[in-house]
Amino acid sequence: MAPRKKKWPPNGPTFLAEWREHRGYTQIQVAEMLDVSHTTIGRMESGSSPYQQHYIEALAKIYGCTPADLISVSPNDATASTEGKLRGALLAFGVDRDELDQVIRIIRTYVVDDAAGEQSEQTPSEDQSPPSTRRRVAAP
Repeated sequence: MAPRKKKWPPNGPTFLAEWREHRGYTQIQVAEMLDVSHTTIGRMESGSSPYQQHYIEALAKIYGCTPADLISVSPNDATASTEGKLRGALLAFGVDRDELDQVIRIIRTYVVDDAAGEQSEQTPSEDQSPPSTRRRVAAP
């Protein structure tokens, strides 16, 4: 009996090549970072070979994005979320993922999205008092 060629399950489109090019890497550079052949990277990018989760996670770290971004978001997409862009930038600068999550939580505390911000400006909450008009005098 002749060997049958494996049929890989369809992974659907990915943005692996786009993210690599966006960060300015060649397939050879990425392959060296992952300790695989550049043909493996090419096959994953083209979809002719299925990607594995540990490769996706490693690539996300290299490219400064999340694993989900590699599969579902083009780095050139103008509608990418501000949070996604911030995460990518911080990861690219080597910020630890735990620290990154903490930074995002802090920013969410102080920054509201445009729609919520406009609404809160129109209807101030009752506990907000008007700014004081009295001058503060420094103690001698």
